[in-house]
Amino acid sequence: MGHEGCLLRKIHGRYVLFGTGWSTQKGRKGSYNLYFATADKITGPYSERKFVGRFLGHGTPFKNKDGKWWCTAFFNANVLPLSREGIQTRDLSQTAQTINEQGVTLVPLDVKMIDNELVIREVDPDYATPGPDELQKF
Repeated sequence: MGHEGCLLRKIHGRYVLFGTGWSTQKGRKGSYNLYFATADKITGPYSERKFVGRFLGHGTPFKNKDGKWWCTAFFNANVLPLSREGIQTRDLSQTAQTINEQGVTLVPLDVKMIDNELVIREVDPDYATPGPDELQKF
């Protein structure tokens, strides 16, 4: 799943395992991302890893009292936060980089069932788009 930041939740009747990993799968290189896998039973088997969002590593997905889904996002980088301009196509593989400022950022999630498959994805395109440094293809 990832190397840290694991969380297990039950969403739409499915067990959802969230985990954090670097986009390059090399420590502190690239973007710090959030992934998930699903299972019908808590013991698995779990699906292949799926992408939730870029820069959402160690984030916590939650539903507010109005039923809207959100995820926390944090600063985790070796350099100052990057500008969002052109971020969707920028390769960040040289060092740990993010668009998140210090402190916590809340970003909206889209959580739904499509053809009996759970889909969890960031709404903001700067978070929703895997960067070119993403090793796994989604």
